[in-house]
Amino acid sequence: MHPVHERLEFTLPPRPEMRLAFEAARRRMEPELASVEIRPGDLTVSLTYHATIASPRLFMPGIHPKIPFGAVVGGRGPFWFEAPKTVRRSLAEARAKEETSG
Repeated sequence: MHPVHERLEFTLPPRPEMRLAFEAARRRMEPELASVEIRPGDLTVSLTYHATIASPRLFMPGIHPKIPFGAVVGGRGPFWFEAPKTVRRSLAEARAKEETSG
């Protein structure tokens, strides 16, 4: 797998501390390892963790982009989730653009 090193060994680091943030609340989670990407040519390893919680309220189109949701990882953050545009909003913007340009 590597042109120089016959064998590569490493120890996975401990799981990061994670808190999921929903509005003002912060809930400590035990993240689970989801994937390990090993790039022997670059001598790098990338770990992806995940955690889930039940939402305390229903997410609805038009309202959910305004509900603050994010994660605090390793004491840094929160890193807020930015909801993607709804299909309805994207179509409305495309129609408005057509009307102004055509």
